[in-house]
Amino acid sequence: MDIRELRGHEIVIYGTGYIGEKFYKVLQANQMEKNILCFVKSVYSQGEVKFGFQVKSMGEIDVHPNTLICVAVHESNLNEVVEIVKKYTNRYIWIYPFLYEWLLGGIQEKDKKTQIRDLLQKCNHDLRMAIRLVAIECYYGLNDFGEDIYLRAEGIHCSKETAMKRLSCFKRLISSWEENGFNEDYAIGINQSGEIIDGNHRTSLAIYHQIESITCNVYRTKLSPVEIHGPEAMIEEVALRQNGFQEDEIARLWSVQKRYYKFYN
Repeated sequence: MDIRELRGHEIVIYGTGYIGEKFYKVLQANQMEKNILCFVKSVYSQGEVKFGFQVKSMGEIDVHPNTLICVAVHESNLNEVVEIVKKYTNRYIWIYPFLYEWLLGGIQEKDKKTQIRDLLQKCNHDLRMAIRLVAIECYYGLNDFGEDIYLRAEGIHCSKETAMKRLSCFKRLISSWEENGFNEDYAIGINQSGEIIDGNHRTSLAIYHQIESITCNVYRTKLSPVEIHGPEAMIEEVALRQNGFQEDEIARLWSVQKRYYKFYN
């Protein structure tokens, strides 16, 4: 979907977190800030403001024929939010599937078969794969700590409630992979340097199942994942230590990651 297709709409951004902020930047970069009516949250404080716009509830919105609710939330919150929106209108779009394409200048190469080995060379200095791998192992009964580790790591950059929802979403992905394998409709997003921008959970499942290559979309950007997401999302050792992880837990994660990466060396 081309971002220009939204130009004729009065835009309501449902979500004030990471995705809502990135979508706002997309609109701003495309001179579409004037299209924004307001932000919406399920729960908000009276007088709350985001980027100079009022934050409201769906019940406070006057929905016009050209009003479009842009649902700017993670997949883990999608169903809950859509249920609320549909009480007032069916004119909505979930923007996350298009977000990075809009944010990073489009796709340079679509559906590129990429070696997992090459992807791992770009993320062997942090523990984002280890965090997901121990959660997968826990799902299969191979450890009793993976879920706790995952929730605490996710909690570094989101609420406890959202972390729980993301874990549930990840479990559904694990189950789906068992039945269908990798869904080619949801390619991993990488930058021009081959660093993962979007798709760490899917990549960790490919690693767990020892798959050698995976489908990627290459975005037109040289920005690094840290520049796009911030250091917390990369789950580097220092971030874990600053957020209460013990040295033996960090050592265990490095050990798990090394064990899985060994297949690709």
